[in-house]
Parts: sequence; C-alpha cells; structure tokens
Amino acid sequence: YKPSKHIIMGNAAAKELKATVIENGSIEPSMSISPSLVSTAATEAKVSGMMEKTWTNSETGDVLFKMKGKGMIKSHTLIFDALGKEIATIIIFKKQMRSCVQYICKSEPTFDGQEALPAEELKRAGIDEGAVLYVFAILESQMEGMGGAQSVYSVVTGKEGDDFTKTQVYTGEKLSAMNFYAVFKAGDTPVAKASMKGMSFNPTVEAGAGVDILAIINVGYSLVGDGSSAGALAGAGVV
Repeated sequence: YKPSKHIIMGNAAAKELKATVIENGSIEPSMSISPSLVSTAATEAKVSGMMEKTWTNSETGDVLFKMKGKGMIKSHTLIFDALGKEIATIIIFKKQMRSCVQYICKSEPTFDGQEALPAEELKRAGIDEGAVLYVFAILESQMEGMGGAQSVYSVVTGKEGDDFTKTQVYTGEKLSAMNFYAVFKAGDTPVAKASMKGMSFNPTVEAGAGVDILAIINVGYSLVGDGSSAGALAGAGVV
C-alpha cells in the first residue's frame, strides 16, 4: 500500500468529498456479487439498524439488501437480497492491528475447478459444519495515520499454489478526518462516495450507474473496521 495523499482534516476532507464528481461505472454482471445490486442509474443509499443492517434506496425507499452479523469472536456476516434470499457470506481471513483481509463468499464456484473453503476455515468464522462456500472476492484494507485508510476489492479468477489470482475492481479511500468521508474508484475513475454526518451512525453512499452497490458498501465497511458483527464500522460509529 502506498501512503495516502489525503492527509487532510475536518472541513478540508468534507470539501474534497463535495468536489468529487461521481462518474458511471461499467462492471460486468459476472464480476458483481449479485447482478440485481448493480446500479442502473445514479443511486443514493442509506442504512438503518444495528446488528441487522438494512440498506435502502434513499429516493424510493426500496430495500436494496440486508446484512446480519453472526457471532462475536468467531464471526461472519450474512447478506440477503431484497426478497430475503441469502446471496453472500463475509468472513475474516486474516486480521492484524492495522490491516485486514476478508473473503466475500458465495454458494457456487467463481472459477472452474475452484475448491470450497475448508471446514476449519468455516469453523474459525463460526459457520456450521456442512456449509459449502467458495471465495468470490477479496477485500484487503490498511489503516493509516491521521484516521485515513485504504482498501482494495478484487474478484478471484483462479489459484496459483496457495494464493488466489484476482482482478482488482474497486479501491476505497477514507479521507483523514474525524468524520467518515470516503471515495471509491474503478481504476482512476471515482464511481462512488460516502459520508456520515456527525455521530448520526447512518452513512450515506452515492454511486453512479453501472456500480456494484453491495461491493462498494463493503469496501466502505472495511475502511473503518473488519466488517464483522464485532467490528462493523465501529471505528466510525457506523454500526
């Protein structure tokens, strides 16, 4: 990770976020966690709830998806679509003091010949024996000084030895400030941004068309916590 260029505070971060112009993305459906959650127009999303979080379209009020944390020490997060169908599971693969690697998993393979996660990996995340999950995407986050953070979101494409090969899809950066301000990019193009007013505990995410809203929001979670039920956005008070 390269140190953030955005060592800025308070009003400067807010001004930078406001000045960031969001453009449309162009993600392929096969690269999205759930094609139904790829935005078809510019979208603003907001969240409500604590341990069970519901993300809705701010304009229409329609439910986009729900997230439910399970467990504390051995923990994982379940994601459900608007109809209540489970579409993904998030587990922590590796966590250190200032960095975290998470797996976003689905019930079907992402690439030919992919093996399901081993039972011991599932047990470590508090997932019942007998579950079959395959890694779909990897979230790698790094905390920085002055409240900043960066995260990289990639979809797996194969495996070489013990390591996944992957294609980078999005990056996220939390601007250095007490409040939560973040910009998300596809390559060098800003496709979404997020902010939280004061201690409202309710962030708002704005995204262009053609953006995987679910992926972007999970990148946002990774910028301030590990996304688990124990640490979900606790760093920013966004739970």
